[in-house]
Amino acid sequence: MKEIFESLADLVKIHQQMNDIAIQKTEVIKVNDIKGLQTMIQQETKLLKVLQLAEGKRQKAVSAFLTERPDFVKKGGEGSMNDLLSAIPQDYQKPMQTLYDGLLKEVDKLSAQNELNQQMIRDSLQFVNLSLDLLQPDQETFSYQNPHEKGQDSQLNYSAFDSRA
Repeated sequence: MKEIFESLADLVKIHQQMNDIAIQKTEVIKVNDIKGLQTMIQQETKLLKVLQLAEGKRQKAVSAFLTERPDFVKKGGEGSMNDLLSAIPQDYQKPMQTLYDGLLKEVDKLSAQNELNQQMIRDSLQFVNLSLDLLQPDQETFSYQNPHEKGQDSQLNYSAFDSRA
C-alpha cells in the first residue's frame, strides 16, 4: 500500500515539474529563443523518462496489491483507479482519492499548457511562412505580361531585383 501512495505522490511531483517547464517554454516561445526552447525540450525529455519509470513502479505496485485480493481477481477487475479504491481499506480511500485528484489536476494543467504552446508555435510558423512569401512573391507579381503574348520573356526567371529598371 505504501508503494502505491509513494508512486502516486512521485507522479504528482513529476507532473508539477513538467508543468513548470511547460510554463517556461511558453515564455521562451514568446521571445523566440530557439536555444532556450531546445534546453526546455531536453529537460522535458529527461523528465519523461523519469515519468515512465514512476508509472511503471505504480503499475507494479497496484498489480501486486490487487493480485493479493482474491475478491478482486474473482470480479475480473482491470486494475483501474476505481478498482483500486474499491479494494483498499476505507481508511485509505480518501487520501488515495486526494492524491489521484491532484494527479488529474496536474495532467489537465499540463495538457492545457502544451496545447497553448503548440498553438503559439503554429502561429509563429505561419508568421514565418507569411514573411517568406512576402520576401519571395510569385513571378507573376513582378511584371505584367499580356496573357496572349507568349514570347521568350515567359521562360526567363525573374528575380526580386529587375536590372532593366
